[in-house]
Amino acid sequence: MEAFLDQVEQEGLLASAKPLKIHLPDPDDEPFLAEAVITGNKRHCPKKQYEGVKILSPAEFLEVMKEKI
Repeated sequence: MEAFLDQVEQEGLLASAKPLKIHLPDPDDEPFLAEAVITGNKRHCPKKQYEGVKILSPAEFLEVMKEKI
């Protein structure tokens, strides 16, 4: 995990987002919405997808990233 976060910090690109047309059950997640919401609090997002946006736990996100590498 630490190596992954180091890589994101070194190679990641800062992106700005357009205002949301939808609202998430936990408004604190909204600034981070892009293609997916990664949350350890799945009770706020019980579905696997919401308005076309994937809802992933940190472990699910890491599995998706492993498949892409």
